[in-house]
Amino acid sequence: MAEAATTATTSETTSETTEETTDEHAGAETQAATTEAGEKTFTQAELNRIVKQRLAEEKKRLDKAASDAQLPEIERLKTQIADHEKEKQAWAVERRDRDTKDMIIGVVSLEKADNPYRAKNPVTVYKLIKDDLVFDDDGKATNYLQLLKSLKAEDPTLFGPKTAGSVNGGDGSSGQPAATDMNAMIRQHAGRG
Repeated sequence: MAEAATTATTSETTSETTEETTDEHAGAETQAATTEAGEKTFTQAELNRIVKQRLAEEKKRLDKAASDAQLPEIERLKTQIADHEKEKQAWAVERRDRDTKDMIIGVVSLEKADNPYRAKNPVTVYKLIKDDLVFDDDGKATNYLQLLKSLKAEDPTLFGPKTAGSVNGGDGSSGQPAATDMNAMIRQHAGRG
């Protein structure tokens, strides 16, 4: 008889624990039928509802966890895209500047007699005007001719044909051919030749 009482008490305790756990996880009160032995039983519909509710809560929790885990990855990718766009723009500006430099140096280096902007030192002329250049939407310099005209008005010595160096390379002989060998130099100094 003592064993039967212990079994009944254990059965009631287990039943109460199961009911409390079910209530905690399901988040709702459940109506259960009581049998003659004092145990609670559930209908299939109630069990389906409890399982469905637990699955929905677990799915919601996992979806939130996955969403939170993806958020830093999404932010990292957005930052990476922004960095690549900045790089792309920097390369475009660098290419535009290089092309503009080549074009302007080409214009001021042109060896035509009627070129009013022919420069003695084309790189210097470019460096003097490069910070004032204005570009259109296509990346073409729009005001380089005005800048060249204004620079020529300010400093005309930058423009004109290049001056040729002396034929003798600056040896100081005032146009006389240089002695090519030692004998010619000795004769020249001795006054014989």
